[in-house]
Order: sequence, then C-alpha cells, then structure tokens
Amino acid sequence: RGAVVLTAYFLLTNVDVPIARHHLTGPDSGTYALASIFAKVCLWGPQFLAVVAFPRMHRAPTRSTGLGVAGLTLLFGVCVSAALVPLGAPVVEAVAGRAVPEAAQLAPYFGLLGTAWAVVNVAVLHDIATRPRGRGGWVWLVATGLVLALVVQATPTTVSTIVMWALGVSIVGACVALARLAVDGRGSARRNTVGPIAVEPLAQAHEQL
Repeated sequence: RGAVVLTAYFLLTNVDVPIARHHLTGPDSGTYALASIFAKVCLWGPQFLAVVAFPRMHRAPTRSTGLGVAGLTLLFGVCVSAALVPLGAPVVEAVAGRAVPEAAQLAPYFGLLGTAWAVVNVAVLHDIATRPRGRGGWVWLVATGLVLALVVQATPTTVSTIVMWALGVSIVGACVALARLAVDGRGSARRNTVGPIAVEPLAQAHEQL
C-alpha cells in the first residue's frame, strides 16, 4: 500500500508541468518548465532529512521526530525561496543561457511550491513508517484537488495563475501534513507495536504448554 501512497505523491509533485504545457503557449510553456526547476530544488534538496529519520520514525515514533523533520524541511525551503528573490535572475540566466524575466520573478513562488511538496513528503514517509497497512487517502485527495484546480482554473491562463493555483492547493496539503504529524505523533508509538503483538501471544502459548 505504500506504493499506492507514493503514486499519489508522484502525481501531486509532477502533474502541474504537463497541465501547464497543455494550457500555455510555446514560450510560456518553456518559462513554466524552466521555473519549475526551482520547485524541484526545494523538493529534493531536504529529502535526506526524511530518509535519515525514517528508521527512527519506524522504531520509536514520536511527535517531535516528525514535526522536527518537517520544521527543518520547511526552514530549508523558505531560506532557498527567500534567496531566490535577489538571486533568481542570475540563476535563471546561468541555467537558461539567457534572461527570462518572468521565470526569475516567479522563482520564489516555485521555491515555496516545492517546499510545500517536501513537507507533504515528510508526512507520507511518516505514514509509511508508522502504519504498516498504510493510509494515504489524504494524499490522493490533495493530488486530485490540485488536478481539478489546474484544469478548472480561471482564465486567462498564464504562468503566474497556474503556479498560484498549484501553490495554494499545495499549501493546504502541507497544512494537512503538519496536522497529521502533530496528531499522529502522539499515538503512533502505541500503534507501531508489531513486536509486542507478535511476541505476547507466543509467550502465553509457551506458558500454557
């Protein structure tokens, strides 16, 4: 079931680009694809934090673990997004080989979009670590909401409108993720009792014998 949750997460973090390419004209489509690189930087940059914490989430899950990783992830993304305000133009020119003013102006917003996705990723891995049977319906709801928002968005369709709709839905998803980490962290230690559940019946059977 973890694969099902990760499929929903993959849809959430990748569906905006093909929809943008469908709605936008050639130059605007290229601008969106270029600016989306900054979203991926803020998404994949702090991934190691959740990966390193994953074994601890499984063995000894606590609210502080999940929220701590989410907080560091959020801090990383906000710092990178803030740095893109003055550095967006030179970075875009270095990557594209030419100046793309709109991509540079929207770079911080794409950074925040990737940050929201990264926070959702922490909650996804936390669910996989603490729920052996998985429960990722909320990720599907966020991903479906993003698809609907981008498909049925207000016109005219521009690079900025698409990223703003994507950012709005993804921020809602990040808030849901933080709420789940705050609530689930208190009870995950009790739920993640695979060892005691398996050992106790064996011990009782041994005593009866």
